[in-house]
Amino acid sequence: MIERVQLHTKAGLLLDQKPPTARIDPHPGKLFVVTRALNSAEVLCFVGSVRIALIGLDPSRVDHSGSGTLIEIEGDLPNSGETRSAQGIPYFRYAYADGQAKCFVHELPFLIRDGRVQLNDQSFEIDTPTVALVNPQHEIV
Repeated sequence: MIERVQLHTKAGLLLDQKPPTARIDPHPGKLFVVTRALNSAEVLCFVGSVRIALIGLDPSRVDHSGSGTLIEIEGDLPNSGETRSAQGIPYFRYAYADGQAKCFVHELPFLIRDGRVQLNDQSFEIDTPTVALVNPQHEIV
């Protein structure tokens, strides 16, 4: 019971977090995805208004520099990209084709399609403030 309350409190605090960029210019057909470390074992990924919080990660794999990536979410041309840590470990990557972007943040897969973020069997509106807490087994908790 206490763990559930702690997770609920954490989600509430993360909902108030703002992306670490002061200004993001709108780009038609593109979405700015920002990834940053919260501490040595937690990472927060902003996908529009959706916040994906990975908790309980291996501290040796958490990149603390943070990054922002402009990814394709519309159009006819395939595109892909990858962001690596200073140690060369990929921590964000995506591949866009046929109206959807398949993304991975610290190996957690999620899909962006039709204005929604699909994570496991749940789907969230990109424009609706939402927090998804995800454990190392990629389960939403």
